[in-house]
Amino acid sequence: VGDDERASAAFRLALIADPADADVPGEYLAAMERLGRGDEAGALLAEIVRRRPDALAAGDALAAIGDDEGRSGKIVRF
Repeated sequence: VGDDERASAAFRLALIADPADADVPGEYLAAMERLGRGDEAGALLAEIVRRRPDALAAGDALAAIGDDEGRSGKIVRF
């Protein structure tokens, strides 16, 4: 769990810094799902897609978990 905690924190920072990166959204989502926090990851990805429609990888990661419209209902601030 410690490795996934560190990885998810690092990927979250990278995701916020460069939401258009092709690899980071999927890696972030995978780490968060292993921690049982996939909904939280989905909410962040949905907010990124809402603010940055050019962040296609974030949208793809949402679609992969079936939440391509950000329906998790969580409010995310970053």
